[in-house]
Amino acid sequence: MAHKTFILYKYSETQKLREDIIEALGDDATYYKGETSDSADLTDT
Repeated sequence: MAHKTFILYKYSETQKLREDIIEALGDDATYYKGETSDSADLTDT
């Protein structure tokens, strides 16, 4: 059963914890990976 969870953290202080959480979620987990070149341009909004 999937759950949507939001975790706010400061990346520079918790890189190891982030990697541990992602690994624990497994290969089929989906998560926000940040802005990329494929992200929508929202500069006009």
